[in-house]
Amino acid sequence: MIDKYASFIRQQLNKPQFLLVFGIIFLVFQSVIAYIINPLGSEKVLQLQTTFSVTTFQQIISEWRAYGLLPHYFQHYYLDLFLHPLAYSLFLATALAMVMNRSEVSTQYNFVLFLPFLAGTGDIFENVMHLLLLTHTELINAFMVGLSACFANGKWLLCGVCLVLIAWWGVKAWKKNNK
Repeated sequence: MIDKYASFIRQQLNKPQFLLVFGIIFLVFQSVIAYIINPLGSEKVLQLQTTFSVTTFQQIISEWRAYGLLPHYFQHYYLDLFLHPLAYSLFLATALAMVMNRSEVSTQYNFVLFLPFLAGTGDIFENVMHLLLLTHTELINAFMVGLSACFANGKWLLCGVCLVLIAWWGVKAWKKNNK
């Protein structure tokens, strides 16, 4: 059953126009989000997302609150809650489908087309948890911060794996076409 869906995804997303459209949407969303969170400091946002430390999580939120910056973090969720994870999931899955087809990767590896969507789903769970923790600070504890960090770090890991596979199969396809 999973093979059937993965084959369908591979076939349907193997279109350069999809890569262009999803790439543009991803870049626009990413740019807008970067603009919104710029006052917070990208490194602080990444640290908040990936930390397993309750103390670090609380310190970052307290710092943003003290400087009146917390609304910026809430504002980025207009795009990042659901739309941005879907956009980058489709972009990465399309890029994977295209390089898999061009480098003639066996269909037994079609399951990797689900990795971008797992990353996007992890991102959504992370976002929901952060909204919950920011609006109900009494829920900030080791379990909740750790769980949100697992989702965030898992998202980053899966996106990284996707990028490595795209590069690997992309180089393989390039070499094949330039022989």
